[in-house]
Amino acid sequence: MQGIHWGLGMADYGDYKVLCPFWSKGSARENKIFCEGFCPDARLQLWFKGNEKKRKVFITKYCAMHYAMCPVYKITEAKYSERG
Repeated sequence: MQGIHWGLGMADYGDYKVLCPFWSKGSARENKIFCEGFCPDARLQLWFKGNEKKRKVFITKYCAMHYAMCPVYKITEAKYSERG
């Protein structure tokens, strides 16, 4: 499996804690997380409506700890499983 980390300049909350190989970057200003997509040359954008707390909770729960349980991880990982 080869996750792509597009966002090398990590500056937002929890970015330094992220373990998920499909993480691209986070944006506190836009309240978003960007991840590798489930099809070639695509990215997914998770937009958390409301305050930034929802995004922080998601990062802590999935991106930084239990990424294999994340719905985005599961569908993205499937593209690599199908190749094998």
